[in-house]
Amino acid sequence: MKYTGNEIDKLSQTEKNFLLREMLEKKQSALFPLSLGQERVWFHAQLNPDSPVYNLAVTYNLKGPLNLIALEQSLQAIINRHQILRTIFLYNGQKPFQSILSNFSYTLSVIDLQNLPEDLRKKQAQNLLIEAARKPFNLTMSLLWSIQLIRCAEEEHILLLIMHHIISDGWSFYVLAEELNQLYKAFCEEKTSPLPDLPIQYVDFAQKQRDWLGCETSSALSSQQSEKQMAYWQKHLQGTISTLKLPVNRFQTNRFTRDLANYQSFQLSPSLTQALKALSKEQNVTLFMTLMASLQVLLHKYSGQEDIIICSPIAGRHRSQLKGLIGYFNNIIPLRTDLSGDPNFLELISRVRLVALNAYKNQDIPFQNIINLPNLIQTSLTKVLLTVDFKWFPDLGLDKIHSESQFIHPGRVNFDIYLSIWEESEQLQGMLEYKTDLFDDSRISQILTDYQNLLEFLVNNPQKRLSSVPSYSQFVETLSVNSIAEIVQTEYEPPRSVLELQVTQIWQEVLGINPIGVHDNLLALGASSLSAARICERIQQTFNSQLSLAKIFQAPTVAQITKLLFSSDSSLATSSLAPIQPHGNKPPLFLCEGVGIYASLIPYLGLEQPIYGLMREISVHDSKTVEEIAERYLKEIYTVQPQGPYYLGGLSFGGLVAFEIAQQLYAKGEQVALLVLFDTPGPGAYIPKPIHLRILGHANNLFKYSLPYLKNKTQKIIQKSQSNVFKNSTFSSAIAMNQLFRKNVYTISRKYKHKVYPGSITLFSLSERSALSDSLFDPALGYIDPFLGWGSIATEGVKMYQFAAEHLTLLKEPYVQLVGKQLKACLQEAHENKPLTELTAFREKKSEKLFR
Repeated sequence: MKYTGNEIDKLSQTEKNFLLREMLEKKQSALFPLSLGQERVWFHAQLNPDSPVYNLAVTYNLKGPLNLIALEQSLQAIINRHQILRTIFLYNGQKPFQSILSNFSYTLSVIDLQNLPEDLRKKQAQNLLIEAARKPFNLTMSLLWSIQLIRCAEEEHILLLIMHHIISDGWSFYVLAEELNQLYKAFCEEKTSPLPDLPIQYVDFAQKQRDWLGCETSSALSSQQSEKQMAYWQKHLQGTISTLKLPVNRFQTNRFTRDLANYQSFQLSPSLTQALKALSKEQNVTLFMTLMASLQVLLHKYSGQEDIIICSPIAGRHRSQLKGLIGYFNNIIPLRTDLSGDPNFLELISRVRLVALNAYKNQDIPFQNIINLPNLIQTSLTKVLLTVDFKWFPDLGLDKIHSESQFIHPGRVNFDIYLSIWEESEQLQGMLEYKTDLFDDSRISQILTDYQNLLEFLVNNPQKRLSSVPSYSQFVETLSVNSIAEIVQTEYEPPRSVLELQVTQIWQEVLGINPIGVHDNLLALGASSLSAARICERIQQTFNSQLSLAKIFQAPTVAQITKLLFSSDSSLATSSLAPIQPHGNKPPLFLCEGVGIYASLIPYLGLEQPIYGLMREISVHDSKTVEEIAERYLKEIYTVQPQGPYYLGGLSFGGLVAFEIAQQLYAKGEQVALLVLFDTPGPGAYIPKPIHLRILGHANNLFKYSLPYLKNKTQKIIQKSQSNVFKNSTFSSAIAMNQLFRKNVYTISRKYKHKVYPGSITLFSLSERSALSDSLFDPALGYIDPFLGWGSIATEGVKMYQFAAEHLTLLKEPYVQLVGKQLKACLQEAHENKPLTELTAFREKKSEKLFR
């Protein structure tokens, strides 16, 4: 089946899906594999279908007698010449392919604005350009480029060229511009194309790259040369590598807007430009190497780090047959430089030169293969990108037409900061792109000022050691971030396989977060036990797996859970124990009935305090008693800590389970150093008032709170009815699931018989409760015991700490800051009163098994 013109883009999605099935089933078109770079972009685009981050766009203001027929013929010739411009992408349920349309007839799209007033004309044109440049492409069965011509006057036009990164790169725009210049001139003169035939097409390169790497998957390497190059990167990036600390205004807590970006332009003075070029020539290095070294100095001064990695794009066209192709060839190489030993700037330039030259020799290994090295799993290499001497929006020289290029930013960027520098009119200039969820405009302006001042200092004092370079201390406070956050927050890394993509999509749908990276920790994403249960259920259904809920938290990333799903090791299948923060030499704190909710305590308890969560399969029909649940959890605790003293706790029902575990430990002769109950009611915690007083209480609440109170009660009635509707169905409703689970917990709790406890209890409770808050009890309808009923149970008394929170926000920001601080003090006091058991080696062995 052949399509001409723009017919394929005019098809509805249903028609495209039908065509796709027909092509796959009848094999009407040859299917070609993607290059590894294309695979990475494709996977990323599946997770961010509404993001234009991969749009590459440039506009040209054209003045003169534009020959539209010759322009259209030129564009048609380029489309015919480069198969990549006739390429569509298909997905067969296992992996993506690319297919080439054999016949494509192009018609130039012209938008005429001549009838608008001049002041509105320019504004409308700019709006159209920005809208088009920031419109996401659909990678399924669609062309991935767009060319538009806007007519502002008889001899004034704006030409917009947009290509998706999966079919192009910066070099491709130069290829397109040069060919367009030659073809336009020839067709204006009614001559034939002067361009020679291309030696190969992009699909040939993609296949040869995969053959060279010996891969059916992006991680496999076989050829001797590729193995040699990979060995270089393993050595270059060996050891522990810390993520580069940037002078951000704020740290990212979610990824709803993670790639939103802006940019600022700058110019270096002619004198500074000449000084940098002269210094580079004297040291026998490129200007890129000098600017790279200077940027590393700036980042060193900001962060204090001496092991710095800055990435840089490389054309990837060192083979002559690739130079004239349009396509995605460029690669990213991480340049790691050692700044230790207090070198002077000339010595540092020499180090950078050696690093860069070695990287150039080993540039064929795709960036995605490099970042998948085992020691880089928890390290982000997408912090800083630097490119020098390359302005990727080239000038256009159409015959008898005056042309001026204009850059249109897509409003997105993949790296935290991306510094581009090029020379124009014997003067270095550039732009700094940055993520707006990390940096304010004023911070970027200051960074650019610092960089220019630093360049002035370095060219005038190249013999000065780094310790003598002026410090930039205004950002020190921002950089002194608590490193604990790094445990639960990693940088975005897209799926590397179809299986990881499927698991990622489940996480995104359940959590409502887009995108989610394969190394993102479930705890950092704020997943509750209920949402984790829905993820578990979806994975069980999708992959026909017997995955346990605890296993979700034992392997809390997409990468880890995918590996466990398809490994033969099922040792974690029935475990109830999940490490929340397993590091440190202090006795572990065991928290019951949850994992995600307790992750918020990590920054406030410190890296030396191990924390483990205990949780069971969430079931609304669970008939186990509190005693049975505690007995099972205790067996899991013994695998980490075979002897006391023990530190236990839990929120709400989890506190009741922790209490029973403590009872069983005492019955076995063990010590319990600390038992913390987070707003857990005991016997007699709440005594309902007589019916006439409750009616009066409802009336008072309605008078006091009016409609919000009525809305609150109505919502609870609806939720309760939902729980009855869904009690015999799957958990398709999160609200229903929540209500059913609460009902089950309530039933189990009521059956539990409290016994006198031979120790003390630490109670974290609420300072006040109201009818509108989710605080378990309404003071207008019943009598609340200040100690929630535990005063008559604990023989050694109750230590109570109250917080102005609600029941479900006690362990959330901002209240968790005070809760965590007080809990740390309680743990410290308990540690001093009870001897530390030698458990470190045992726990480390167990943690290694859990994370295997």
